[in-house]
Amino acid sequence: MLDIRLIREQPDSIKSRLATRGGDAHLQIDAILACDKDRRAAETQLQLLQSDRKRISKEIGALKAKGEDTSSIEAQVRGLGDEVAKLNELSAVLDTRQRELLLTLPNLPHEACPIGADAEANPEVRVWGEKASFSFTPKSHVELGEKLSLFDFDRAAKISGSAFVCFTGAGARMERALLNFLLDLHT
Repeated sequence: MLDIRLIREQPDSIKSRLATRGGDAHLQIDAILACDKDRRAAETQLQLLQSDRKRISKEIGALKAKGEDTSSIEAQVRGLGDEVAKLNELSAVLDTRQRELLLTLPNLPHEACPIGADAEANPEVRVWGEKASFSFTPKSHVELGEKLSLFDFDRAAKISGSAFVCFTGAGARMERALLNFLLDLHT
């Protein structure tokens, strides 16, 4: 989640960097700032009312010590209490709304990240080794995995939707072995 202080201090920079990601996330910055402004105003008003209530409560104590009537001032304090409760509720609603808006924002791309519409816009930074050449047309991992019954995309699509895989047979054992190897290596 992006820090609200960063958004407050550099809204134009945040908008431009989010715009490079594509999508419309950069359009939410103004709504986030408006919500933040309202939330901060509500909290400031709340703090002022609480300090007034505390000050008036001390005055009531001083007047009661002198034996004077404090019923009108006590009614005023009760009225302040109702306003404080309303502002507390408003502040909580605005805080929740701001948090929800902030959670919808993606991370900022790095300044050095190339800007492009697809993978073709990515520059090749370096190459290591020589690319293998075969006397035959190599098959993709998807073709090999389906031919060897290592995974089943159709079953995965029925279970959880597209872009997921359901490992089967030797594929499931291989995945589990890789996970165990990772756990053994790191623990």
